[in-house]
Amino acid sequence: MSAKEAIVFPLPSPYAMQCTVTNDNGDKETVTVVIVPTSFTRKDAFTWQIGYSCVPAATMIRTENGYKGIENIREGQSVLAYNLNGQIASREVTRTFKRPFNDAIYRIKPLRLPSLRLTPEHPILVKLYKHVSTRGSYRTEVSDPVWLTAENVFQLHHFLRNNMGICVAKPFLEDEKDIEELNEKNLKILGWYMAEGSYASHRGHLTGIRLTLSSKERPVAEELTEIIREEFNANPRIDNCVDSRTNSTYIHLNVQKVALAKFIRKWCAGKKARVKKFNHAILSLPRWKQKILIDALMLGDGTYSTRDNARILGTSSRRLSLQVLEILMRLGVAPSYSSGLWKGGFSTERKPFFAVGEYPGRKFIIRDKSAIWTPIRKIDRVHYSGYVYNLAVTKEQNYITESFLIHNCSRGRGCKCEECTYSYKPRNLR
Repeated sequence: MSAKEAIVFPLPSPYAMQCTVTNDNGDKETVTVVIVPTSFTRKDAFTWQIGYSCVPAATMIRTENGYKGIENIREGQSVLAYNLNGQIASREVTRTFKRPFNDAIYRIKPLRLPSLRLTPEHPILVKLYKHVSTRGSYRTEVSDPVWLTAENVFQLHHFLRNNMGICVAKPFLEDEKDIEELNEKNLKILGWYMAEGSYASHRGHLTGIRLTLSSKERPVAEELTEIIREEFNANPRIDNCVDSRTNSTYIHLNVQKVALAKFIRKWCAGKKARVKKFNHAILSLPRWKQKILIDALMLGDGTYSTRDNARILGTSSRRLSLQVLEILMRLGVAPSYSSGLWKGGFSTERKPFFAVGEYPGRKFIIRDKSAIWTPIRKIDRVHYSGYVYNLAVTKEQNYITESFLIHNCSRGRGCKCEECTYSYKPRNLR
């Protein structure tokens, strides 16, 4: 095989396949794509520089205090990074980058995770997998992890066979930190508040909370009434209401108790539904407590699919949807995630809406100690005009986004850091 017939990708497992590509003259030709170990290096290997590889505004980054838009992160703050030993650590942001961009970027949609847009040079941690059939049984062969640019991933994804694919990493916190204040009864209150609750205030001061429930949820209202009486020494009031526009009936559970309102505000931020989110400490609770919280939230704001035996949470809060997604992964559930615009009620405006599904029986292709690896479902090129951002992070030189792990090296060309590998850019691919 001559050098002109080979396109080399530095992936850790020796695979080869025949692909049809377009040469410089516009003619179609068949070439052999060879995937070689990461020890392969070339002097003219394509490398990247920080500042050039970026993501658009509003990309959510996992920090110690939950998810935060990349444009709102400043120098000296901390984000969560991941090393190849399966450990997640908080690392300082040493520098931030912002630049205008008006060109094509890559949009990557992993299976069961949110999509992410990146500039072509941005490195992503990936694994190559291959389904192998042996005497009627199937097994999955997986390569070692390696960093590839979004452009390399795009090119490789479109040439792999049906039984092969590329996985991306979604790390999550594995450690548990119990909080005595959050017992089983209080977690039920928090879950139902996030689903159906709002604050009650007078002249700018919190006075209590209100839960809006359907008439069919009266047993729930009575159960919550007993819990609130026991835990907060309050006297909740259940009011029957009628919607004048639809003549439908519903229930208001009103609680005038400042201590309860302050408790809710401590663990559940956001007055309006679209900005609600849990306190970041809830993401590290013991798993049995997180399950109680998710069960209450799903009962309030979820729907049940009899066909798939699944529960699906619908919310207008992007941060809350990402938090629920991470909790489900900690519980060992292979969730689903989708987003779109929704027009409900009497509003004429279409607003963002997010759905997180819990499907029993579904499995991850790969699961490490503190990360899942999920296949790339779709990757395409889209035009983007606006500002793009990037971060320089100490030590690991990577950070966790809402979708998967991405890398940037602050040392630029000729990087010597341990986790960097060279990515050879196949120039004759179109």
